[in-house]
Amino acid sequence: MTSRAIAVLLGSLSGVLQAQTLLFHEDFESGAASSLAANGWTWIGNDPTFIAGPVSAHAAGRESPDLSVPPISTAHMPLLFHPLPYDPNVYYQVIASLYADAPFGSIAVANAGTGWLTPSGLSMSGVSWSDGSWATPVEFPALPIGPPGVTGEQFGILLTIGGSATMSHVYFDDLKVVTYPVGQATFAGKVFLDGPFMPGTGQMSTALGALSLLPLTEPYSALGYPQIGGGGESATADLLATDIVDWMRLELRSQADPTQVIATRQVLLARNGSLLTPFGTSPIVFDAPAGNYHVVVQHRNHLGILSANALDLEDAAFAGPQHDFSNAAFPVWGVNARKVVVGGMALWAGDASSDHMVKYAGAANDRDGILLAIGGTVPTATLTGQYRLEDVNLDGIVKYAGAANDRDVVLQTIGGTLPTSTRVEQLP
Repeated sequence: MTSRAIAVLLGSLSGVLQAQTLLFHEDFESGAASSLAANGWTWIGNDPTFIAGPVSAHAAGRESPDLSVPPISTAHMPLLFHPLPYDPNVYYQVIASLYADAPFGSIAVANAGTGWLTPSGLSMSGVSWSDGSWATPVEFPALPIGPPGVTGEQFGILLTIGGSATMSHVYFDDLKVVTYPVGQATFAGKVFLDGPFMPGTGQMSTALGALSLLPLTEPYSALGYPQIGGGGESATADLLATDIVDWMRLELRSQADPTQVIATRQVLLARNGSLLTPFGTSPIVFDAPAGNYHVVVQHRNHLGILSANALDLEDAAFAGPQHDFSNAAFPVWGVNARKVVVGGMALWAGDASSDHMVKYAGAANDRDGILLAIGGTVPTATLTGQYRLEDVNLDGIVKYAGAANDRDVVLQTIGGTLPTSTRVEQLP
């Protein structure tokens, strides 16, 4: 069987500029129907069942009705429901892990979405999954369906089972609902960093997250990066420990004047290069109207890059494909602004002083910063357990000598032979 996403996207509505908001989160960790009821969940049919989830210890499930005894006693599919505040001027993005278990080769469908529950039925838009394995996670942004105008109507999150099989089950885990306003610039992107890049896998190391070294709050404000609409973004420790490489920074710049910063966001970088919100979702929404913008991608100890062309950043209802800065065919500002890596391009590593250039020798060079970080005298010493600019390969260890040291990364970035060479970040 295959998975499918079903979208119901309505016309554009006016809204106010605001940040993305985590409206609702449920991990079903209680593992008990009584706890779900106490937290505002209601359901039709038997009590929810629970199994071990792919993200947390428990996932909640629904069982299909007994189709051998028609008619079904309710107009609803067996469902779980939790009320949410309704706002016609925002998108409701549903993110969930879904599993469908259909015995005997029959079909069961797990449905998760937002919509309306009424005494006579329900209407919803969301995602569906009908494969016999976990989908983690599935995302779906949509405008809410308008009120049906029925007495007793309630807006909220709906988890249902579809299909036609008796004794089928579907399960849900790590459910999130994120809202963001209509009409704002929306970006989905991908980028690689050279420092943690692993040629053998074509992905990046997540050592900083695995070692619990990533800060809960973005580091760029403290480093002096100016903010326009962004700054202070934070994430949970659980998310940072799961496939996250590091914090990144995005800027939208004017189509007419790419030196002018319009809006900023601090985001997370996944091991596969995807850029995510601090909630672990995509796309990323800026405090700027939908339109055409140059996009800057920056990292605290790598050299940033700028899209050579202005990108069409539409409202989320019309958001285009992922903008892949790791693709050699994707044009960026300047000459040799990225490093060639296996399968693509990456940001140059080695800016241990975060001054937007890489130097191996001379005043304010990055090599000396690495030596000073480990004590300044014994080159074989190391520094561990800290989140440091000098850790340019992002392995959680500042090293000046020996295997996988950070000094060599600086030398390789400037060319590998002439120590007085430099490499400068190419941003206008």
